[in-house]
Amino acid sequence: MQTQRLQKLSDNVYVVPGRTNAGVLVIDNNECVIVDTGIDEDSGRRILNAIKPLNLRVRAIINTHHHADHIGGNALIVKRSGAAVYATPEDKPS
Repeated sequence: MQTQRLQKLSDNVYVVPGRTNAGVLVIDNNECVIVDTGIDEDSGRRILNAIKPLNLRVRAIINTHHHADHIGGNALIVKRSGAAVYATPEDKPS
């Protein structure tokens, strides 16, 4: 599995590049919010590995929409971090 590096966009905003880019917003107390998680569990693993050097805990995931390439890593990240998932009512899992 290829390791992804975080690309810093501004002080507290990063991207994990990939087929679908994942946003990482650093918030207080060494926590972060992830925006979209890629297509599958491997995408979720790449995101978690990319944020490891910053010692960040995932507080939440924000999904922009429900397409598979934006939500595929959710389950793995939620399982490993306990993060809450935020999505529009139409896109939120039932």
